[in-house]
Parts: sequence; structure tokens; C-alpha cells
Amino acid sequence: MEMGKKGEALVVCSDRSTGVGISVWDLETGEQLLHIPTCAAAPHGLLCLRNQFLVASQSNRHGSFGGGSIFIWPLNKPQSPIRSYTMEAIGPLSSTKDGIYIAGGASSGNAYLWEAADGRLLRTWRAHHKSLKCMVFSDDGSFLICGTTDGVICVWSMISLLDVEDSGSSPPLLHYSSEHRSSITELVTMSAGARSILVSSSLDGTCKVWDLVSGRLLQMQVYPTSITAITLHPVEKLLFSGSVDGKIFVNVLDLGPVEDPLISTEDQAFLLKGHNETITALTFSGFGMISASEDFTFCLWDTFNRVIVRRFNHKKGAVTNMLVIKQSTLFSMSNHQRVHNQFRVSSLQKYPQPSNSGKGTVTLLPLSASLNKQTSTNFQGNNLLDHLIFDSEREQTPAMMQMKLEKSIDDRMWVTSMTKHVMEMNKHLQSRLLDMMQCRLQCCHETDSSPMKRRQKLQTESPGLLEEQSQSFSGRASSLHGHAVVSNNGSISLAPNNQGIQAVLSSDREMEVSAATKGGGLRGKLNKVVLAYSGGLDTSVIVPWLRENYGCEVVCFTADVGQGIKELDGLEEKAKASGACQLVVKDLKEEFVRDYVFPCLRAGAIYERKYLLGTSMARPVIAKAMVDVAKEVGADAVSHGCTGKGNDQVRFELTFFALNPELNVVAPWREWDITGREDAIEYAKKHNVPVPVTKKSIYSRDRNLWHLSHEGDILEDPANEPKKDMYMMSVDPEDAPDQPEYVEIGIVSGIPVSVNGKNLSPASLLAELNEIGGKHGIGRIDMVENRLVGMKSRGVYETPGGTILFNAVRELESLTLDRETIQVKDSLALKYAELVYAGRWFDPLRESMDAFMEKVTETTTGSVTLKLYKGSVSVTSRTSPHSLYREDISSFESGDIYNQADAAGFIRLYGLPMRVRAMHEKGI
Repeated sequence: MEMGKKGEALVVCSDRSTGVGISVWDLETGEQLLHIPTCAAAPHGLLCLRNQFLVASQSNRHGSFGGGSIFIWPLNKPQSPIRSYTMEAIGPLSSTKDGIYIAGGASSGNAYLWEAADGRLLRTWRAHHKSLKCMVFSDDGSFLICGTTDGVICVWSMISLLDVEDSGSSPPLLHYSSEHRSSITELVTMSAGARSILVSSSLDGTCKVWDLVSGRLLQMQVYPTSITAITLHPVEKLLFSGSVDGKIFVNVLDLGPVEDPLISTEDQAFLLKGHNETITALTFSGFGMISASEDFTFCLWDTFNRVIVRRFNHKKGAVTNMLVIKQSTLFSMSNHQRVHNQFRVSSLQKYPQPSNSGKGTVTLLPLSASLNKQTSTNFQGNNLLDHLIFDSEREQTPAMMQMKLEKSIDDRMWVTSMTKHVMEMNKHLQSRLLDMMQCRLQCCHETDSSPMKRRQKLQTESPGLLEEQSQSFSGRASSLHGHAVVSNNGSISLAPNNQGIQAVLSSDREMEVSAATKGGGLRGKLNKVVLAYSGGLDTSVIVPWLRENYGCEVVCFTADVGQGIKELDGLEEKAKASGACQLVVKDLKEEFVRDYVFPCLRAGAIYERKYLLGTSMARPVIAKAMVDVAKEVGADAVSHGCTGKGNDQVRFELTFFALNPELNVVAPWREWDITGREDAIEYAKKHNVPVPVTKKSIYSRDRNLWHLSHEGDILEDPANEPKKDMYMMSVDPEDAPDQPEYVEIGIVSGIPVSVNGKNLSPASLLAELNEIGGKHGIGRIDMVENRLVGMKSRGVYETPGGTILFNAVRELESLTLDRETIQVKDSLALKYAELVYAGRWFDPLRESMDAFMEKVTETTTGSVTLKLYKGSVSVTSRTSPHSLYREDISSFESGDIYNQADAAGFIRLYGLPMRVRAMHEKGI
């Protein structure tokens, strides 16, 4: 095989800032050919589709509405991208070599699969409980492989991904591996004869070679440092592994079964040294290997002579994505030649849509360069094409290779079509079965109108029928992997989102709605109300109150923001007993921490010198999800259980106004005659609603992954000391361990990314720090705050993980920010905290301030080591590659840069106004 050199270009981009954009370089001359602005693709989030399109995943900045987007640029018209807005921010991307399918992964652990031609979202599923770090298709497109931040590798066959009835269900894994002990950094596939090979690298300092089909380990290479990027030589069996210290290790691939479980670096072929910082990406071109580093350079290597041929300076930022493309399409643009893309792509869909079974053609590349018209092939009549391929296979011509590609695409599209046809048949059969069961129940109802006798008769004639029906609904919801919403009439529909949803059915008592309720309630008529539901006393009594006063259906919505499993247990039974028609539960932990907590942390937002805004940050993410659910279920109103004296009513309703001003808002505590918790308990008992508290219940608590708040009872008197048994997230500092614990926090651009060297997702990172800080009594705050409505209130807060993170970020900023920037940032942080506390999360002012915070913390990258001891947090170490601290300047020893004699002139000028005033007062 001879690598071609002519007409190659290198595409590079960064993940740090959209201002960096995408740059295209001529590898032969070193000149920049093209620049595409406003792009910041996540690592492994840039690909070239069929040599005709650039595809990049982009995350919206923290706090902005929506999760992320995917841009597709035609190479012959790069300034007009196709924009696709996704349910959540997509990180890694991959595509099959034929360009039919595109896959993407998110930090939540969800995976997405699109069809490139029409943009249809074929599937979204929960791939793993940790963030997806990288994704790749096998060379032949038969497998999809994902690597996660906890070192797990998951492998699916494309047959399983295309052969499940509903896009919300979880496809079965072919196999998975948890051999790596730390985050997967890159996955590379290759074909070796009849075998499909996978090579994985990890921050644990190992690279492993696998047989994709069997999952068998073929080779393992151990290095003295973490591996951050890998690539394979296109001809020789050589593995190139880039490390965190800028070195590139080169090893020979041995594709036989591994005999020695540890193969040391002594077996390496050679070592390449040319970078000073972490290797971020590696790839090959016809000119040689290309490496990129955090030192803002990328190099073209002659690997045979082990020298750098050309070094490129990328002054705008570190390169995290690289790929090699042909220059022909770019030059056709520069020569003003109009080029038609023979391969069609569309905007990628945000939600799964019903398939269009009427489509029977697919646009293909022409057989050779001499063909000027587009070729279409349907799914029938492939025998002639088989003979043509067979006859021309000996010649190894480009036309033969193109025909083989078209035949492969044709076959796969035919299989996909047949699979969808079978799934449709299965769907109709299941629907018919449910209809038959419903008819049987109706027949039984006509025989005996008494609900009690009807149930007794059903149990006598067909014991287990109701149980079978319940299991049928339960099974469907389970197979949809949390995307089913079940209403009280037994219908099932898809909810277009990617978070977990649970559903319940109303009891027979609640399905019998009175005529008065159908016509309207005591206070008016609403169709359907989405209620922020916790299962506690207040929201439990709101359900029957809404039905009684507004004659409406009530959809209970619960957000999992890390309040704990115990608070989510039994919600189905409680919602059913209260009279709700639906219960929707969404897992918002990752979104909460990533898009709400971390922006506040980066901004240094603390309200009134103490409060770390735990409840204030959680309310907007919950309210935003309520607006989404209201749209999904067709509700015309939303409701909450906030009192008329608190801040939360403002936070909820300002979010409702900002995201959907047409929704009606019902706030029962501002309308009903219930004046306190005792009245609420009496109302619940009167309406046979079970409640989890009694009149002697003391504290009002709010818990999420960031904090736990305590209010009420003895805390209402500021003179009272909190009781020792009140705390739940932290131990008393007096009872904390007698030995201190050291914890290292890794930070990138003001955002925490790791704990003790282990990369974690936002929610996992915070959960681990809560556990560490809680056992040392960290993060207890007792304060009297000024509520938004004007009154003062006392609250006790536990924020162990948050307290650790605030200390870490603040200490790192002392190294990376200058005096003026720190002063301006601190002054804006006060206003930022006020806006968040007041519920103005979606206010343009806060979003503008967030853009400032993101910009000034771009260099706040490094690590901080903290010492935790009996309730105290103290810093022991700070390091950053962007540190403004210089020992040669700050040292008391004399140096060349700072001349102490210069201080005299500075002091005279700096103190001149004071000196002039004193001279005036003394008449000098």
C-alpha cells in the first residue's frame, strides 16, 4: 500500500472556546487554507462524512437554554452549516465509513444514533451511568463501541441497534469490558484479515488490543504515565500512544492471544519527543504522523527518521480534534467551480419520529469520476450488480470498489427496511392484544355495574387478568427505558426526552369523575395541570384540591436532583392515592450540576456572604422540566406547593414566564383557606389522602445533590442552637476523624473535572465530595438571610461538597487571575448571586454575566490540594500551567526582573495625591 501525499489538508479545532473555530491547513506548504469561525467541538467531536461534510458537536455555554448542537458544513460551501439542536450536549461523534449512520454520546451516559441522509433519530438509549468519553464504529460498520469516564468499554452490534421495536428501548450489549481502571481516552478500530480489532487507551497508563467479536484481550501495553491519545500506522503494525507529559510511545502490535498479562515499555520500538505538554490528538496523513498538544502546537513527523518535518503554531488554543481530508473539494470552491454533493445529509432530528416506510431509494456516489449525474438504486434487482462486481473484482479498479460500496449500502438499507417492517407488524399485534384485553374488561363491566362486584367477578372468572394487564403496561414502560407516559385510560405514548420517566395508573375510585368535576371546579375550569410533586404533605393535598377547585386532571411531576432514593420511594402509591392521573419522574442530576451548579461555582456566587444557593439553583432546572412536560402531555397550567411567604414561588413562576408565558400558574397556598400544616393534615384526612407527617413533624427540609437545608421548629428563634441530631449530610466536627484527609481537585477553565486524579461526571464528582466532606463535618452554615419578599428567615445548610469546591476554585484563581480581574469578578459575583437567589436564572443579564465569567476563567486550569480536618478546609497545594506567580520575581532574593530600587519612584507617583493634599493643608 502506498500512501498518497498530494492534495491533503489537515482540519483542526479546539474545545476551549467557540472563538477558536475550525482551521484547515495545507500539509505540504504549511499555509492556512480556510477558517470556519464560532466552533468549539468536544474531544472526539469532529468527523468528516464521506469526504464531503465536516460534522462537529458543540455545547451551548452553561446556563443557556437547550443542551447543545451539531453543525454540518458542506466542504464546498463551509460557511453555510446545517444546524441541528439536540436534547442535550453531545460530546463524542462517530460515523460509519459509508456515511449512512452517525452516533453521538453525552455526558449523561445517553447515546444517540441518526441516519445521516434524512437526519432521522433512529435510537436514543442509556448506554452507561457515566459520561461517554469516545465513540467509534468498527471498520465494516458492524459494531458501535463506546468508552466511558470510569474505564468501561461497551460494544453493540448494529443489528441489535436497528432491530428493536421502539427507539426508547435499550439494545442488548454484545459485550463490555471494565479492565481499564480510569477514563477511556481514545478508541481505534482496524481490520486484520477476517478479524475486527479494537485498540483502547486510558488514563490508567495502559493500551489494550481486543478482538471485537469475541471480546478477547490480544495485547496489553503498560506505560509509566497516562495515555491521552492513540493512532495506528496505516501500513505497519505500529501503535502510537501520546501521554500527559508530551511523549509519544511507539510499539509493535502483536495480534495473537495475550500470554503475558503485562508487556512493559521495554518492548517499545522507539520514543518520540517534541511536545512540552499533554498530547491531545494523533492522526496519520500521507506525509506522516501528526500530533497535537496543549502547548498550542501540532507537528508533522517523519516517523522513520524520528524527526519533526514541520511544526504548526495554533496560537488561538490547544488543538483537541484533528482529521485529514482531501483538498479537492476545498479547491473546487476557491476556483469558483460549483460542486454538487452526491451524498445528501439533513438536519439531525431532536426527537425520535415515526419511520417513513414509503422511502425506497438512497442517493449514492457515481461509479466513476466520468459520471456526471446522480445515481439512485432501489432495494431490488441486485443480481446484475453482483455479476458486475464479480467480473471486475480481478481488476481492482475504482469503479469496482465503488460498486462494492454501493452494494454494501444497498444490502444494509434493505435489511433496515425489512427490520422496520417486522417491527411495525409486531407493534400492530401488541396493539391488537391490548384492545382485546380492554374489550374483555368492558364486557365484564356491562355484566355487573358495581365496581366491587365487577372486580370480584373478574377475580373469579379470570384470576390474574388484571395482573396480566398491569404487567403488560409495566413491561411496555420498562422496554421503553423510561420514555413511556401512561395515562389513566391505559394509552401509552412516547415522551420526547432522554431522562427517566416512571408512570402510574389511577385507581378505580379516581377514574369515576363526578359530573360537577367534568363541568368545572369551584374556582374555574382547567384542562390539565402539571404539579411540582414531592410526595410530602403540601403537594399531596394539592392534588385533590386542584381536582375539586379546577375540575382538571393532575399530572404529578418529580425531578430527581439528588434528593436521595428514600424521598423517591413510594411516589407512585402516593400519587395514585392522591388522585393524580400521571406521575412523571425525570433524572436531572447531571443537568442540574453541569448547567446550574457549576456556572455559579465558576462565578463565585455566594448570597449574603454565606449561602451557596442550593435551593435557588435547583428551582430553575425543575421549573424548566415542568414546562417541557406540560408541552409533552398537553397541559394548559402548572402548579407548585410554595407558600406565599417564600422565595421559591418567585423562582418557579419567573421560569414559567420566561419559557412559556402562555401557561396558567396555580399557587394553592395563595388561594386556599388552609393556613398551616395542621390545616393541611386535616384536609388530607378528610379526603382520605395518606400523608408522611403528623402534627408533631418539626423541620422543613429541602435536599438536592448540592445541599440540605433545615428550617422551622426551634430554628425559628435565632437564639436557639441547632440540635445535634438535626444534621443528615455531615457529622459533628467534634466527632469527625482525628486524622486529616487530603483531597486533590482537578479544574479546567473554572470547572471541576476530577477528584484525586479520577475524572468524573459533574454529578458523580459532587456526590463523591459530599461523602468525603460529610465525614469530616465540612460545610455547615447557620445564617439569617433576607428573603426576596422582604422578611428575614433563619436556615441551617449542609453543603460539604460545595464548600470544598468553592475553596478549590478560589485558591486556583489566586494563581491565574490578576488583581483587577479578581476585583471585577468578585463585584459581579454579588450581583450574579442576587439574580440567582431571586429566580432570574433565564434573565439576559445573568446570561451575559455568565459569558464574562466563562471568558475570564479560561485560564483557571490546574489542581488544588485541600486538607480536611474537623469542619475546616485549608489549602496545601496549588498548581496551574497558566500561573501568574513567578518565584524568581516574588522571592526576597534579588533578581534581574524586579529591581527594588524602582519601588521608590512608584511610591512617589502612587502617593502624589495624598502628598499634594497634605501640602495644601499645611500651606507648603
